[in-house]
Amino acid sequence: MAGFAMPGCSLPGNSGVGSRGQERTTIRLERRNQCLGLPVEIQGISGCMLLDTGSYDTYVNVRLADEMGVKLRRSDLKIQGIAGSQGGVMEGRISASVPGMGKGAFQSLSGNHRFRAIPSEAVPGMGRHLGILGLEQLADANALVDCGTGTLTITAAGGAHPTPPGWFDVRLVKHHYGASGFMWAVPVTLGKTEGLMIVDTLAEVSVVGERFAKSAGIELSHSSSGAYGAGGWTGYLKKGTTPKLVLGGAVNLGRIEVMSSPMKLLEGSDRNAMGKAVPVVGLLGIEQLVRMRARLDCAGGVLQVAR
Repeated sequence: MAGFAMPGCSLPGNSGVGSRGQERTTIRLERRNQCLGLPVEIQGISGCMLLDTGSYDTYVNVRLADEMGVKLRRSDLKIQGIAGSQGGVMEGRISASVPGMGKGAFQSLSGNHRFRAIPSEAVPGMGRHLGILGLEQLADANALVDCGTGTLTITAAGGAHPTPPGWFDVRLVKHHYGASGFMWAVPVTLGKTEGLMIVDTLAEVSVVGERFAKSAGIELSHSSSGAYGAGGWTGYLKKGTTPKLVLGGAVNLGRIEVMSSPMKLLEGSDRNAMGKAVPVVGLLGIEQLVRMRARLDCAGGVLQVAR
């Protein structure tokens, strides 16, 4: 779980019912303060799970598990957040389903499967919201997350998500971590400084590491904004404004406001399309994704951006 926790989304109503085509299903997501939530039902309790492409794994709310009487045991997994390790998590077996989705979508959510559990404090104001839906589930479902329209489209395995005419295709880099996890990262440049930013739909704003901020000439100042991770509050962060920020060598975001963090989770590097080692330097948050009307192909690793 890489990003900021965001305010919760509203409970699903009729907007949670998907429309179906021959090989694709589209469902309208619940949104509040740009947070995206997929309507789900977990053992008879309706609500939504927040989409978090900055997390590979899927989690349910510990408080929800307690209410349902689910027996939890301590997992060996340690959650890493933007401020470092957030400690261990619990896990148990829970049955979930996604209203409006075909039986082939989110197969590993259906039936009685193992879920990891996190404290409800991981998302302030979470209330009855049921958990976090990670990238593993979204990629397995061949999902396209449309941040502009607030919709989720599922296409049959191997099916393509065509880029709208006149839009940019930004190829993403698969950033591996742990034994099998990964996140999608977008190549960025700030002047002559190169890096990769994790595409994180649960980061309220974009975040860069302090080391990268200094090398890119970003002046930082204290702020009243803070970060939340799986273990709760992780402290206040600094903020600054970037020089011209360019995604994938094609999409110019100009000067944007970012927060800074020690970014212990994201230390390291991956190789770009040219095979060059590039450091992971931050998170591209939902604020910018909505601004660009971006569409994330979770299986194909493509960020489709409106001109």
